[in-house]
Amino acid sequence: PVISSANPFGPASGDGARGDAWVVTPALKNEEQEKGFKSSKCARGFRVLQVEFDAHFTAAGPSAAAPGSSRLVLSPTKVREALTRTGLAREVLRLVWELSDLDRDGALDADEFAVAMWLCRESLEGRPPPCKLPTNVIPPSKRNPF
Repeated sequence: PVISSANPFGPASGDGARGDAWVVTPALKNEEQEKGFKSSKCARGFRVLQVEFDAHFTAAGPSAAAPGSSRLVLSPTKVREALTRTGLAREVLRLVWELSDLDRDGALDADEFAVAMWLCRESLEGRPPPCKLPTNVIPPSKRNPF
């Protein structure tokens, strides 16, 4: 794929299944938290609770997308810091960024960051990032209705 200039893993930065349900879901959140589970099995790897990735997003220190905006995003530098901790190869992280920055604005919002984290988790489980995101990996907030 073409590497965007905002990709924190690009050369200029220095050294599935179809369906409507998003793989990163807050569904069953209360039930699973009461049981102490962080994830539950699904058809493709693990269905991860959105609350887990939201906590990582918040811990990474998001800022307003624009002055006066209520939309919070992580800069490429902050995404790089967060995702480098996974231990994945730079080439994998480069592809994760390209697949996750769905609106191509050079920053990741909470939903895009959840996609990045899910792709990293899949990679750590031995499933490399796809060339194109399956529908169920694209957050509902980012899907084109047309």
